[in-house]
Amino acid sequence: MAQTISTEGLDIFIDGQTIEMRIHGVRKTSNTREGARLFHMVRTDDIKGVIFDGRYAIYQLSALEFEERCRLFARMCRGRAVAYVDRPYQDDQVKKVVNIHHEMGSPSRIFRSMEKARHWIAERTLAQDEG
Repeated sequence: MAQTISTEGLDIFIDGQTIEMRIHGVRKTSNTREGARLFHMVRTDDIKGVIFDGRYAIYQLSALEFEERCRLFARMCRGRAVAYVDRPYQDDQVKKVVNIHHEMGSPSRIFRSMEKARHWIAERTLAQDEG
């Protein structure tokens, strides 16, 4: 059974081995901390994949704050496949996060659609279950 948790600017959907995070609106230091806190609460060993949909988010963070948030999220996702759904103008920022995941040994990719991201995550989680 799927579970949903929502707060201002963030919806988290948990379904089986996957967490989907949909971020929307202006994201500042204060509300990115709340998102990290919620994600930490729902993340369990059963979760094998994470989809982060940031197409409707506008980040108003300094370069240092953005880097810190990326590293924190990558640490929290270590060992899990992470798919990002973004828009072309967000690619430069998202590529930085994907590279951090790779540095920490987690597979990560950028997609333009939720459908493709879900398919990729499903393939990764199936491989983890079989491995």
